[in-house]
Amino acid sequence: MQITFGRSGGIVAAPGLTIEATLDLSEGHPRVTDPASGYTRDLSSQEAQQVRQMIDAASFFKLPTELRPLNQSASPSRPTSIADQRQYDITVRTDDGRTHTVRASETMSSELEQLSPGLGKFLVWMKQECETIMNYRRQQR
Repeated sequence: MQITFGRSGGIVAAPGLTIEATLDLSEGHPRVTDPASGYTRDLSSQEAQQVRQMIDAASFFKLPTELRPLNQSASPSRPTSIADQRQYDITVRTDDGRTHTVRASETMSSELEQLSPGLGKFLVWMKQECETIMNYRRQQR
């Protein structure tokens, strides 16, 4: 299984702050790469197994391509907008060649967990990996 994930929108819409990385969960050599920065991280077999279990392909492939938060609470003092939030694109490519992409906002881990068990946990994992990639990019400057 290969997963391409990206972060965009919100303040990350600025040049250099978007991320598009690949998580290759192939047997024997699981790895995350970000071609834009040269970032590469090999996953332990334990972490790779945990991440694999976060993606239930059967339910993931049934999701619409764009998901919106169910409860967007906005007030005049603090408006909430999808445009103000980071967006995460998750593209899963299965070993049999099927591909599906889902876009969700950064605040949707609970909703994703309900729609596709494990996907909310994957969103949390992905956000942490994106931060690690950004820290790597800062160190490269």
